[in-house]
Amino acid sequence: MLPGKTGWTGEGHDTGRVQFQPTTGTRRVLTLFVDFSDAEATGSTAEYAAQLAPVADWMRTAGYGRTRLALTSLHRWIRIPAASDPYGFERALMQLAIPCHPAIRA
Repeated sequence: MLPGKTGWTGEGHDTGRVQFQPTTGTRRVLTLFVDFSDAEATGSTAEYAAQLAPVADWMRTAGYGRTRLALTSLHRWIRIPAASDPYGFERALMQLAIPCHPAIRA
């Protein structure tokens, strides 16, 4: 593995399977749509789910057909208990990389 500041630079025989999921097979993904008392969601969750749908095609292509995403969305808004500021969101889609943001654990 290549040395890196985060320790996540390379994937190889020493890859920790707790931090990194297998790169082949079907990965099941559940999308939860959340809002906050100071930033209430309006409208349908469908348009947000549609923005994520191309990711499955990209993963299949990037994985040479060996990686598939099975996307499922819970189509309702879930109210997070605190206002939005304490969670430190900058952009909603940037949070996709964080498997369990504190807002989800709340």
